[in-house]
Amino acid sequence: MQPIPVGQVKGVGAARVQQLQKLGIHTVEDLLCHLPRDYHDLTQLYTIDQMRVSVPWFGKLEMISAPSVSYPKRSMNIVRAKAADATGSVTLLWYNQPYIRQQLEQGKTYFVYGRPDFRFGQVRLLNPMIETPENYPGARLLPIYKLTRGLSQGALRKHVQQSLDQFG
Repeated sequence: MQPIPVGQVKGVGAARVQQLQKLGIHTVEDLLCHLPRDYHDLTQLYTIDQMRVSVPWFGKLEMISAPSVSYPKRSMNIVRAKAADATGSVTLLWYNQPYIRQQLEQGKTYFVYGRPDFRFGQVRLLNPMIETPENYPGARLLPIYKLTRGLSQGALRKHVQQSLDQFG
């Protein structure tokens, strides 16, 4: 059987083919054999009082403050929001991702994954991953792949899933 070029996967255009080739992915088989380097465990929800510094955490939080953007330096911006559950609250911070502000809404609940740290007297989650309950596919292990410039985790996961659906 002839190998299927990765460009035949639905949604993979010429620019994406070049990015994938930098990772040694030339065929659909190469794409499916490009194994994750790690996984995020999204199988069990935790509460804020169960957070431990530097230990990955996954939970369901309500935004208790509207997200705000600050510009401490000309080339840097920080989106900051406060979130809580029944056991406590935590500060969420995103560096140089101002679009996050439009994705968050005070009073709404989100699934949040991140690595807590403790600084300036408070527990914080830096650049956490956020999912809305409507888009939450359920408990799972989320694959983390080796990437190249211009290729996101979400895009690569989508291409792998599309390859399985299309050529499975």
